[in-house]
Amino acid sequence: MNSWGLMLKEPYPVYRALRVPVWERDEVVKVRRVTQEDVDAFVAAMSVLKEVLTGTLNSVYVRERGTCEKLRILADLIVFFYKTPSMQEISPVAPTPVKANLVATILGTQLLEGGDGKALQNPFSLAELVSNGVITEVLKKLPVGRLLSHEVADLVHRVWIAFPADTRPGFNTSSLISHHLLSSAIAWALYVEKGGGRDACREATLRIASLLHDLGKAFGPGNHVNASALIAEKLLRGLLLDSVVEEITRLVKGHHDSRELITEADHVASGSDRLSSIVEKMIGDKLRMLEEETGLTRNEWGFYKKLYEEAGRLRSKGLLLTDDPVKELSEEFIEKAEKSTAEQLPGAKREDLVLVLIDLGSIQDFVYRSQEIRGLTAASNLVDLITHAHIYLYLRSQLNIPPEAVLLAGGGSILLLIPRVMMKDVEKKLEEYKRILNTNAPPLTITYAFAKYETNYASVSEELGREIARMKHTVKLVKELGPDAVEHVGAMGLCRLCYSAPASVQLNTPDGVLPTCPVCKNLYELGGKVHFKPRWESEVEVGDVRFSAKSVFNKEWDVVSEWIMEVIAGHDPEEFEGGVKPQRLRDYAVVKMDGNTMGLFMYEAISFTDAVERSFRIDYALKKAYRRAVEAVYEAVKEKEGEQRAMKEVSRIFLGTIYMGGDDGLLLVPSWMSIPVAHFIAEEFSRGLGCARGLAVSVAASKARANIWALIDSANGLMKAVKEKTRTLGGGIVFDIYEGMVPTGREARRRIDREEAVKRGAAGGIQLYGISLSALARKKAPDLWRTALPAVLCAINNDLSSVLWDEATSLNYAKIAIAEFYDASWKWESTIEGEYLRRLRREVFKSLREVGGLDYSRELLYVFVHREAETARNSGKGTGGDCAGRVYEKLIEYLNKTMFDEDGNFRKDSPPGLPDLIVLAKFAKGGAW
Repeated sequence: MNSWGLMLKEPYPVYRALRVPVWERDEVVKVRRVTQEDVDAFVAAMSVLKEVLTGTLNSVYVRERGTCEKLRILADLIVFFYKTPSMQEISPVAPTPVKANLVATILGTQLLEGGDGKALQNPFSLAELVSNGVITEVLKKLPVGRLLSHEVADLVHRVWIAFPADTRPGFNTSSLISHHLLSSAIAWALYVEKGGGRDACREATLRIASLLHDLGKAFGPGNHVNASALIAEKLLRGLLLDSVVEEITRLVKGHHDSRELITEADHVASGSDRLSSIVEKMIGDKLRMLEEETGLTRNEWGFYKKLYEEAGRLRSKGLLLTDDPVKELSEEFIEKAEKSTAEQLPGAKREDLVLVLIDLGSIQDFVYRSQEIRGLTAASNLVDLITHAHIYLYLRSQLNIPPEAVLLAGGGSILLLIPRVMMKDVEKKLEEYKRILNTNAPPLTITYAFAKYETNYASVSEELGREIARMKHTVKLVKELGPDAVEHVGAMGLCRLCYSAPASVQLNTPDGVLPTCPVCKNLYELGGKVHFKPRWESEVEVGDVRFSAKSVFNKEWDVVSEWIMEVIAGHDPEEFEGGVKPQRLRDYAVVKMDGNTMGLFMYEAISFTDAVERSFRIDYALKKAYRRAVEAVYEAVKEKEGEQRAMKEVSRIFLGTIYMGGDDGLLLVPSWMSIPVAHFIAEEFSRGLGCARGLAVSVAASKARANIWALIDSANGLMKAVKEKTRTLGGGIVFDIYEGMVPTGREARRRIDREEAVKRGAAGGIQLYGISLSALARKKAPDLWRTALPAVLCAINNDLSSVLWDEATSLNYAKIAIAEFYDASWKWESTIEGEYLRRLRREVFKSLREVGGLDYSRELLYVFVHREAETARNSGKGTGGDCAGRVYEKLIEYLNKTMFDEDGNFRKDSPPGLPDLIVLAKFAKGGAW
């Protein structure tokens, strides 16, 4: 029994139907039964929440505040607790936008800004505060830091997934937590709209009750009202005055039949996320036949009980197919909903509630404006800060909008729910914010649109999208141009970092003093504070181990700052001491990731709670996949070389993580690890979304001193190729390495083009390598693991096409690849892995030279490799237990997969792909040959 003594009491089997499946026990699960283990996880989550609430109210920052302010803080804490899965970070202490939003929302921006207001008037000012350690120091003294831990995120994620807001088939697609967040946002908006004045205590009390009102459904859905009041009592008793606790529990108990706003809010939220019209469309006919047969209506508790009692009789009449009616009906609903479209169904509009979509524009222009890595990292950080913190905090400072009113935030977009009475005030503040961006962070701007709240999410989302598009293409004429309408290039010329704005200030850099524009100077200086320096000094967390790059390399930031790209590529700082440079520079890789068809994925949401859950599931899946990949690197290197070396390699990943969240990421990592790490992240991302969507990955590598912008452009070009080819597959990866000049994105794309590869005959590669969602769901190895990787890895001597590719197998082989590539990279001359790759490279080049330029070169290549294998066997060079002696054997296995289909038929238009093996070997080497 759990610590709260709560036991699952089902009126009938309770299932959660999942519009986005989950991956559990190595299976795609679309309908999931609630278990006692889920209830135990729920209790563990509530215990954490209780500790966070108690510790925060007793902290030096809160304990002297008034009752109303404490109530507001409690409500905010519950909201952030529910949103914990979307707040994951690899470093528990590094200053980030997530931490800034958490602290500033709960404790107020005055704590961060010293009362001068600058942090709200300029996103750069807030970014400075985030980077200067204030946030970190505050979090050290508050238990809210627990909300950023992976353990708590995983716990709350399970609660999101496990418990439905309604136990009825079809209605059980709505998450219990998501329903609470939407109910609270609606309750707040109705209170402001109808209240005629805002009482802070009353408003916070209503929010808390709305955030807790249905929690009892987690373990006692048949009597959830009293069960929910019990949870509220356990959470709040001892934190608030008894009279306040009693008022909250009164609201919770009466939320079905009172005249309070919580009742109306619950009703509106239920209408939005329980989808009566959609359930009717999908399974209404079957439910009506069952109603006629049982004499009960579908909304009566006894209806589903009776279905179980009479399942045998109903099966004999052909009305049911199984003895588990709720599961059967839920599966039928999910199957039909996948084939339907939500926009076909009418939605009810409300005049008193308004949705606001805020779109942050010109993000790419802003992020890539500065031709310097510090500027890139700072711009990415600032966009994240604006989207997840600054816009909201600016609105909140004047209008007291609670965090649950932010329904969605990410990808440069924010969806708010507000009362109609607040529309003019919000519009005024957004116009002010436009001017803030125009002054401090051009070309960033915001476009916004309003729409009446509607129960059909797809319909209102489309309406808002159309309005945003219209406004973006609307030109507003002015009567006359002001003196600042045109920027004049003065004596300092153009900015030497962006080359798009006049230079007006000077910037000190390692390359000397440069004339720059104010924005590029701010980005450059911020980049040193928000990315490399704090990441060098901040601890990273891998499992139970915490360490910093500073501690594992035993160097201060000032010592290594000049060589940071070399450190990321794999060099240790000692190699550069005394001004000495290594004879050969190691390679680093740009790894770019982007979710496939994510716009359509969000558009397929059939309700607001479905959209909210999809948004957080995407973010959670990517961050968890990234975390698991980092752990795989740590474990593989630790086993090979010890803990100290493992910590160094993980530190390089952390230093080079430019951004990772939502559905996209950008990493700079040592080239030797880039392929297995990137591929594993893509696999885990797909599993995290129940194989509903995949990840497109491009990897471009070159020397540590290669131009970062050229390499990013190459990765972007490769990404376009992946995107074009993986829409039906789900995911895929392409990769290339450049030993000379880094090509443009267009040229990088041409290098791996399949049509060009066919023209090259025997010398053609076979990229892209697909990561098929259907294959992952069937536990089949992805393309790269069935073909190229076994050909370059010594430890793999079996055909992975027939291996059961479950989660454990995927992790195991990823670690094998990481370990072998590590040995090949760091012990090139002394290991069998290095010897094998050298021989592989030599024999592939030999084979291609022999047949290159000849007619039927592909066919001749196959014959030549077989002849060489026979010659090696006869001479004794192709035998023996060591991997190096099996080069031709592995080449034949590889060509059998790439040149013939599963039935043994020759693929006339498919290149053999040997150049891909050379590219992989170069990646594994991690540097010059």
